[in-house]
Amino acid sequence: MNAQTPLIGSIQKVWMYAVAFLALQVIAPAEEQPPQAEPIVRENSAYVFKPIAITPSPSGDGYNGRFLFVNQGPSAVMVSGFDKPRGGKFELRFVRYQRLENGVWKDVEVGYCGTGAEDFAMKPGKPYEFHAYLDTFPEQDAPLTARIGFDVSAGDEGGWIEYWSYPFVLDWKKDRESGEFAKAKKEHYEKLRAAFSKSGFKEELLVGDDFCSRILLSMMNEPGVQEPATSFKPFLGKLEVFPDLQLDGSVRIDFESEKDPNIGSRYKGWFRLDPRKFNPQWLSEAVEKHIEVVERGDNSTEMKMDDGSSWDSPLYLDIICYPGDKSNVPTEKEALVLFTRMLGVLKKSLKE
Repeated sequence: MNAQTPLIGSIQKVWMYAVAFLALQVIAPAEEQPPQAEPIVRENSAYVFKPIAITPSPSGDGYNGRFLFVNQGPSAVMVSGFDKPRGGKFELRFVRYQRLENGVWKDVEVGYCGTGAEDFAMKPGKPYEFHAYLDTFPEQDAPLTARIGFDVSAGDEGGWIEYWSYPFVLDWKKDRESGEFAKAKKEHYEKLRAAFSKSGFKEELLVGDDFCSRILLSMMNEPGVQEPATSFKPFLGKLEVFPDLQLDGSVRIDFESEKDPNIGSRYKGWFRLDPRKFNPQWLSEAVEKHIEVVERGDNSTEMKMDDGSSWDSPLYLDIICYPGDKSNVPTEKEALVLFTRMLGVLKKSLKE
């Protein structure tokens, strides 16, 4: 019995050392965790996604694309956009862009503003016409082969599924030399003028391609004539905007002022006009019923006109003011008066 004790003791020590060693091995990786595995990414082959037409953008800095998309899978594909498909036409948002370099597809990095975006169902077997902005691709002298895509969550399987268009070619040099960009811009502003004219705006205000900026600036600068204690700081800088024509014929303008390094005053907003619904009488009634002012948690003031239908409203106007001097920020009541004055300037832009 005594002869066996050292052996048993040795076995116990070995066991203890083994346990300690294993424990250290368990603890050590916790301090240096290996990188997480990338989410599962799969390309779905059950769809058609090919160009219909790639045309120069009227903004002059890129292209617009129209694509045929057919979901050939068994269930709907949820795709991001600002508005539901209309007549089978759909404007894509959160698009991925890739360019072909030496036979390899490489991502073109972009940033996004997702305000108002949501997912819409693309039903199986139904053809859709996808519209997408292609101004993210860098301009160059040589033709560029590119493609666009979007991702859809794989659901319970985890990760996402990729959908990529057939490749297309962009040729800035050829289209600029042939005048295609200039032609696209001219046609775009002719359509914009027609939309504002139909909405009741005075014809003399629609001269020149900067009329949208002038109308917005006239509204935004109006409150600046008031005393600082009861007004916002003046709208700063030149307002350069590019009005976008939506698929339903409405006009959308995203705008933002420059930031003054001394004051820090800043404005940004959204203007959406639907010429099928908007008219001077609607505006007069809406000013009495559908405007509101809210002091937000970030010390900004939001002024909004919305009849309850948001982007489907005849006029959706949302202006956010970030004050430079918080001590002179108008109260909600004062801001309501100032916003009403802005809308009064807009009313003066309309025919009697």
